[in-house]
Amino acid sequence: MSALSQLKGTFSYDEYKLILEALKTKKTTFDDALKGEFTILRHDVEFNVDRAQKMGAIDKEYGIKSTFFFQVISSAYNPFSVKNKAKILSLIEMGHSVGLHFYISHVPINNFEKLEYEFTQQKKMFEAGLELPCKIFSFHRPAPSTWVLEIRKDYLFGALNAYGPSFFEYSPAPKSIKYTADSNHRWKYGHPLDNLEFSKMQILAHPDEWSNKKNLTELGFLKSLVDESRKDFITTVDEELGSFAPYRDKIK
Repeated sequence: MSALSQLKGTFSYDEYKLILEALKTKKTTFDDALKGEFTILRHDVEFNVDRAQKMGAIDKEYGIKSTFFFQVISSAYNPFSVKNKAKILSLIEMGHSVGLHFYISHVPINNFEKLEYEFTQQKKMFEAGLELPCKIFSFHRPAPSTWVLEIRKDYLFGALNAYGPSFFEYSPAPKSIKYTADSNHRWKYGHPLDNLEFSKMQILAHPDEWSNKKNLTELGFLKSLVDESRKDFITTVDEELGSFAPYRDKIK
């Protein structure tokens, strides 16, 4: 039995490393993609900045440059906290790129004016909080209403659009640009290693989906995310509230 068949679908770092091994000779950034063939490696961060930093370190270990997208109005994490900001900036030191994961769930369908307003506000927050220029973005949850995917522009609101026509083919049966994503702990559009025949491919690997553990059930995966967030919150309360120490171990 091959290593891939044993690890496929485990969402373990061992499986992820097999994917990276296949990408070593590929051009993996959005800037590269504008010049010809590519296999873009993209990371949308939904819940956990720690896992993003870990994935960035693994990418660097394999000599691969990737692009990380962070939300600025997420209820799950604060990208501007001292600790998280340092972790995000460390990704740039590793050679990766960082962009805005543009939250649009509250934007009315087909309201382009509201979309532009929201992008402008979130871009300002991104640039002020991280002290970085916002040169690229990805939409957060463009489905089930896919109207933003129908805006077929590589550059939108002055920034590179990860769903632009040079990087993403808006079709259920793409002919030239393959898109694959690990959303909800499953490869909805096929495993990357089963689609290497495409000369152009965009891989979305959410750092939140991956860990050292193998064969986690969906429940186990979700529990691990919640447990990590819980530990972080307990640490924060401990640091901010002097009277918390006697109760800390009881709450854990």
